[in-house]
Amino acid sequence: MRRSTVHPRLLAAGALLALLALPAGAFQITMTPPLAPIAVGDSFSVLVTAEDLFDGNSTDTLIAYGFEVDTGGGAALTGATVAAGFDDDAGALGLNVAASNLPGLTDPGGTFDLLLSELTLTALVAGPLSLTLSADTLDPFQGLFFAAGGQFAFSDTLTLEIEPAAAPLPGTALLLSAGLLALRRRRRA
Repeated sequence: MRRSTVHPRLLAAGALLALLALPAGAFQITMTPPLAPIAVGDSFSVLVTAEDLFDGNSTDTLIAYGFEVDTGGGAALTGATVAAGFDDDAGALGLNVAASNLPGLTDPGGTFDLLLSELTLTALVAGPLSLTLSADTLDPFQGLFFAAGGQFAFSDTLTLEIEPAAAPLPGTALLLSAGLLALRRRRRA
């Protein structure tokens, strides 16, 4: 019985082709929360960045991206910007964030981070807020799209603490204070 073997050079060539075919697969999606505390009713922004976008293949070109934003009901997404130089396609595609740039964005060299979106949200309830971004490759409009490398899924979750809204001083407490001051002045006179 003869055993079949793969020639080492063929195996090495296949591995090299597989590595070259990998587009910017080493990128990471991150969310940057606001520095100030957030209370119920506050409007706040979260920055969405693709870090090391072309790490792994500096010859590829980013042509589009799209993703959904889930707040779990703890906040309302009230707006989203797209990267400079990209067209906002969210409304046409029915996604929270979607953008395209033809002929595309190529690697400017070095480590390159791209601000994909600035999300604007309004806090609705106090407690932990789990903000999740997701891009599912089963949806033809979600993910990062590279000219040579194709479509890449991603997800990221950020947990923020939403504080209760500051309770306004009731009007009766103000009236009571004013009345006590008036009585005090009257007694002195």
